[in-house]
Amino acid sequence: MMFFISPIMQILYLVSIILTIILSLLYVGYNYFPQTDLFYRLFLSIDYSYLATFATSFAVVVIEKKKIPKMLKGILSYWFFIMTWLPINIICIFKKQTEWTQIDHTRVIKINEIVGTVQEN
Repeated sequence: MMFFISPIMQILYLVSIILTIILSLLYVGYNYFPQTDLFYRLFLSIDYSYLATFATSFAVVVIEKKKIPKMLKGILSYWFFIMTWLPINIICIFKKQTEWTQIDHTRVIKINEIVGTVQEN
């Protein structure tokens, strides 16, 4: 679920930031924050992005019936992880399609070779 939702959250975050900057630079007033400055608007945009990411990751932990205290560090830092994907996703939009080739697996490993290695350790 998080894998598929992450790009949507990233796009919404970028759109929010870009629109905030454009509207502030053009001095366009709108009803939500009629007398606020650019930094306050950007702060709210980042806050909403973080809260949406926090709520989504928290919901996944609850749905998966994991223990919240053990997952709390991951829930709180998930936004930062998602934001590190932004440059990669932007590059992937404009990068030429990668051509995949099949890898031939010619090495044969028997199960007793694996079991013997595990038992020795």
